[in-house]
Amino acid sequence: MRTPLSGLGRLPNASRRFLFFSTINVISWQCIVGQVMILMARSIEMPPSWVGLLIAFMPLSMLLVAGTVPLVEWLGPRRILTLGWLFRNLITLPVFAIPWAMVAWGREGGWLLLLLATLGFCVVRALAVGGWFPWLHEVIPPTQQGDYFATETELTQIVNILMAVATAIILNISDTLAGFLGVYGIGIGAGLISVIAIQFIPGGHRLPSRPPSAIPTAISSEQNRKTSYESVMEDPTFLRFVRLSIISMAALMWQASASIMYLRDILGYSNTHIMMLTGAGSLGVALVIGAWGRRADHRGSNQPMIELQLGHALCALLWPALLPDRGWTEILALVLMVGSTIFLAAFQMVAARGMLCRVPTEGKVGYTNIWIIGSSLAMGIPPILAGMVINHWGLAGFRLCFLISGIGGLAAGVALFRLPPEKGKPTLPHLMELIRPSQPLRALARIVWMNNESPKEAHKKDPL
Repeated sequence: MRTPLSGLGRLPNASRRFLFFSTINVISWQCIVGQVMILMARSIEMPPSWVGLLIAFMPLSMLLVAGTVPLVEWLGPRRILTLGWLFRNLITLPVFAIPWAMVAWGREGGWLLLLLATLGFCVVRALAVGGWFPWLHEVIPPTQQGDYFATETELTQIVNILMAVATAIILNISDTLAGFLGVYGIGIGAGLISVIAIQFIPGGHRLPSRPPSAIPTAISSEQNRKTSYESVMEDPTFLRFVRLSIISMAALMWQASASIMYLRDILGYSNTHIMMLTGAGSLGVALVIGAWGRRADHRGSNQPMIELQLGHALCALLWPALLPDRGWTEILALVLMVGSTIFLAAFQMVAARGMLCRVPTEGKVGYTNIWIIGSSLAMGIPPILAGMVINHWGLAGFRLCFLISGIGGLAAGVALFRLPPEKGKPTLPHLMELIRPSQPLRALARIVWMNNESPKEAHKKDPL
């Protein structure tokens, strides 16, 4: 079985420095806009429809990336990430005034302040994140993309575990707004440290696509903006990959948007209990994500994406079986939380790898921004709709969200078979051969084998 983080030693120094920045950034992310944000919102009695909007801010704000290509080319990834990461943390400071706002204007005052601070964080991040993937593309050798993304996901999950436990401890001591604000403060501090970490990553300088003198005009010129994306629009293979990935990620998000609120509002789990379940999911991801990265490097991203999508769909269809005060609920909740988290995280990692494998050296900013825009829509619209459904129908709304995620995921898994294989990778087996519906135990054995294969086994034929 692959040891977690074993791929770290195979990465060049530049990639490891980017990983360090990314890891510190995860701490900030989890404390400010992670699962704890949902619990904080519900602790001040924010309605589910508002919570759905809160969840959607992050992905939907990423649509602003469409207009940042000239800005990234002008400033360069290093400068734009430094400025963006600094101001996105400073703009969240008003959250500490929520107690005062609730006294002055009632609950709605606190809700609005949390919404505005989160929106500001997300918008500033979106204006700067266009420099992330081009810089990443610069520091990761093509042959080590699988190692990088697997290691990044492992590190992310290790941090998630530690932060989930730390948050659970903090909320167990003070399960009030003060406890949540303490977690928020940790996130802002980590965010400022990540700004310092950016300075130690090599590269990231101004991109040569346009002369600096042309940038002020390019920022406001529709024609220049169109030219930036022209090569992407003429690449049907990449666009098909983006379209099918959008469908797949949207199906994943229906379950992800509803699960935390379901555990809290329907099953009555405490904030501490929910954070411990979140940590268990992160532990599961850290243990098995490397196998999915190696599988993607060996077979290409298409087949793992299908397997992960179908696995997540089955988990989503089982969520309605979690009922209050039933003997099986505690164990099943743990299994589904871990399973859903693994399939979601691994799918995002494998899909990102598949995207980068389809990005040419020239015009990479336009390609990666199209990916960011597409994935933002996929991850931003379902939370809003899920919040409205839950707010209107309650328990039936939760069940509908899980049903949409399950059925939509099954359909998306089948649709992914339309993707052409990556260059130099084997073609996909027949659908029935891949999922083996008449041999469920054999199919389960396939998943266990994939999660525990050694590096040597990654280059052998799948024994199942």
